Amino acid sequence: MIWTASYAQVQKNPKDTIRCYGLTELRDIAATLVYAKTCDTLLLNAKNMLANRDSMIKQKDFEISKQSSQLLFKDNIIGLKDEEITSLTKSLNTANKHKKLLFAGWGSTSFVLTGFIIYFAIK
Repeated sequence: MIWTASYAQVQKNPKDTIRCYGLTELRDIAATLVYAKTCDTLLLNAKNMLANRDSMIKQKDFEISKQSSQLLFKDNIIGLKDEEITSLTKSLNTANKHKKLLFAGWGSTSFVLTGFIIYFAIK
């Protein structure tokens, strides 16, 4: 029985989980940590810059939309004023035609009356 119990147990050397680093390895680890902290800082700065850029883009998009609406409003006003100018030009042209016809009518009437007056004065 003693043989069975000792036969089942295998003698293994337990490995040590602690590792000792040399001076060059510690320098490499320190350099890696400094590089990692630098990268983390740069990443954080990049994220902040992206957030600022995104907020600036949103602000500029808002300004562009406001200016676009102002331009649309101004274009509508210009269109209305163009229509008003066109209608006023038409009415002015009509008034000028009426003036010319009235002037021609008065001129022909005065010519005919002068002719009658001269005719009756001579006769």
